[in-house]
Amino acid sequence: MIRQLGKPTAFMTLSANEIGWPDLLTLLHKLAEEKEDMQNFIASELSFIQKSSLINNDAVTCAIYFNKIEFQHRGSPHAHILLWLDNAPTDILGEEQKQTIEMINSLVSVSTSEASGNIKLLTHEHTFTCYKKIGSNSVQKCRFEAPFMPCKSTMILIPMEKTNPLYKEHLKRYNEIRINLESNDYDSIDDYYESNNIRSDEEYKDILRSGISRPRIFYKRHPSEKWHNTFNPFVFNVLKSNMDFQIITEEYSCAAYVVEYVNKTNRGISNLQRKIIEVMNENPEFDIVEITRKMSVVIFSV
Repeated sequence: MIRQLGKPTAFMTLSANEIGWPDLLTLLHKLAEEKEDMQNFIASELSFIQKSSLINNDAVTCAIYFNKIEFQHRGSPHAHILLWLDNAPTDILGEEQKQTIEMINSLVSVSTSEASGNIKLLTHEHTFTCYKKIGSNSVQKCRFEAPFMPCKSTMILIPMEKTNPLYKEHLKRYNEIRINLESNDYDSIDDYYESNNIRSDEEYKDILRSGISRPRIFYKRHPSEKWHNTFNPFVFNVLKSNMDFQIITEEYSCAAYVVEYVNKTNRGISNLQRKIIEVMNENPEFDIVEITRKMSVVIFSV
């Protein structure tokens, strides 16, 4: 695909928000009640339980409505999309870096002011998936890099060479700042700098470079926006659900990620589902009651 179309410009992830989509809820209610006249139906007045019941009772319509592609382990559907944009800069790390940053600032945001009051949908919250690829003996760090590092302006940085005499010192400070950012709030970027003894923008760049292993975009971000995922304001305000929007810096890293994702085994199977399958395979004679009893013993013995 990359050979035919060239490097993709952006990678976008879209999640469904069935409970927050009035048009879908109206459609589900219409199908459930078999009514044509919907003038007196107001989706926003439904309780959470009523909305959930409509969605749970007609998963097929929900699937068609969103054109679902994949389900996360916790059951949330989402779509992964590669975007090729016309006239997008191609030499992101070289001569076209300035144009790239201009494009990024026009397409990507983390700002509450551009989320139309729905920034909560874009706010990262740690779950078990943040740490599922990290060994128990390793430092527990969110694999999505949240909280995200604040920056005065959008920057595209390349990793610092490990042979740099200041590399170890800067890496130590990078990890310390991340820990501080996780547990502390800052009133401003200046407060953030002062509290973490960051003396200049150039020093901060070096600290950030020591903490990355491949070229990375650091988006303009106030410290109060440290938990906000990147998003495209236009798409978000149409979709009104969780999304992520990333400009691609390296086509081959992107290709490796996509190939790994497509070939991922047991996609969408949770630990509980996997255990149920194991019990069924080990005990083919069990009926649903016996499987449930066996699972109860397993769960309570953990």
